[in-house]
Amino acid sequence: MKIAVFGRTELRCSICVLLLVPAAAVLGKLPALMLALVSLAVHELSHAFMAARLGLIVSSIEVQPFGFIAELHTPPRTPSECLSVAAAGPFASLLIALCGAGLGKYIGHTSAAFQDFCSFNLSLGLMNLLPFLPLDGGRLALALIEKRIGRARAQRTLSLFGIIFGVLLFCAGVLLVSATDAAFNPTPLAAGFFIFISALSEFRCSCGTNIKTSLAGLSRLRSGSAVRVVPIALRSDCTVRKALSFIGGRGYGIIFVVEAGATVGILDENIVLNAALRGESDAELRTLLPRHSASSAPNLPVFKR
Repeated sequence: MKIAVFGRTELRCSICVLLLVPAAAVLGKLPALMLALVSLAVHELSHAFMAARLGLIVSSIEVQPFGFIAELHTPPRTPSECLSVAAAGPFASLLIALCGAGLGKYIGHTSAAFQDFCSFNLSLGLMNLLPFLPLDGGRLALALIEKRIGRARAQRTLSLFGIIFGVLLFCAGVLLVSATDAAFNPTPLAAGFFIFISALSEFRCSCGTNIKTSLAGLSRLRSGSAVRVVPIALRSDCTVRKALSFIGGRGYGIIFVVEAGATVGILDENIVLNAALRGESDAELRTLLPRHSASSAPNLPVFKR
């Protein structure tokens, strides 16, 4: 549900949040819910602020039962931008916890609500540094390893770790609830469920990650923006499906098609992507080359083993 519009950013609120507020009031958990929402708002708005500072468009910020979700219209263009946007949230949460601890030590006495607020931010910041998707630590890890193993494979691996972590956290919450001498604490249950669902969604979306990234790069080219060129050499019998797993990173892929140690042609990722969209995922790269490419190959570089 749209609440307001600030510039090009929409502020939305989930219907579940509107139902959660009266439920928390009945259970006497309304103050704790408000503290959690404020902490999550600062955390997520820090991501949005950093993205805006880098020139990225934040299309919407939505209030969900387990926090705020900022959606970027334009994804980060470089790994350094990914690192900056992902690190902004945990940094803000840990800064609040550190400042709160310092203020509490200076004053000497603080309320229980203030202590809970600082503790929640400390837990939020530390948990989000874990290298699992969809946590911010997973985004940091993704930016660091995607060049080594490919973005799609990195996203699948980190989201799989997130699924396992979410299940373990949910099970820990069940054990805490079942303990007769422990007070009811829904946080591990809610956090585990949210992480599991989000990580599962990340895992399912990882299959089309390279295609989505390629389309985003083509969109930036059409709008007049500059895109970094990423050269890659592949054998001529490499299939379109396999080629897509190598391209679609943080630049526009230029493929040198190699056969018997020599370059026989050059393709760009737009040609490969169009072949996949035509249903030719099992076609070899040599079939995408123009017929005259072999005769024009002498001016192309030769790759020696």
